Amino acid sequence: MSNLIYERLDRAIAIADWGQLYPDASLMHGCFSCSDHCPIILNTNMVVGQAKAYLFRYQNFWAQYQKSTELIRKIWRPPVGGTQMYQMVLKLRRVRYELRVWANQHFGNFAEKVTKNEDKIKFVEGKLLDNPSSFRLNSWMSRLLKHREQLQLFNQNIGEIIEGKNG
Repeated sequence: MSNLIYERLDRAIAIADWGQLYPDASLMHGCFSCSDHCPIILNTNMVVGQAKAYLFRYQNFWAQYQKSTELIRKIWRPPVGGTQMYQMVLKLRRVRYELRVWANQHFGNFAEKVTKNEDKIKFVEGKLLDNPSSFRLNSWMSRLLKHREQLQLFNQNIGEIIEGKNG
């Protein structure tokens, strides 16, 4: 039985003024060494660099969309020169690029879409208080509510698809 207990602090506390003095500060965990504790490393001179690109993850529910399958077939069919491994890597890169573009156009940032829709609904509600009989505002509100319903339905369907695949 080992007496070592590996611990890692997961919080740091500072007053609000400190946070204003060091807005770019970052906190990270160091590596375990000869101790059973993991040190916290505070960097107050964080260099802001390029944002890391998100890893590409193929989403299983994309297979339900004919366009995604067509994209993959279109990219996979044409012959490519080189070794078999080179051919595979090149085709996978092309598929990744095209699917990323397609998914961004087709789905976009879902949370951002919901937030924008809610903001517009609040804006139109405010305008309707001043002019409740406005046909244009009522029509706009109707379209926004339908769009919100579509977003919620889409989110629900995606959740069911993911749960169905995992369950």
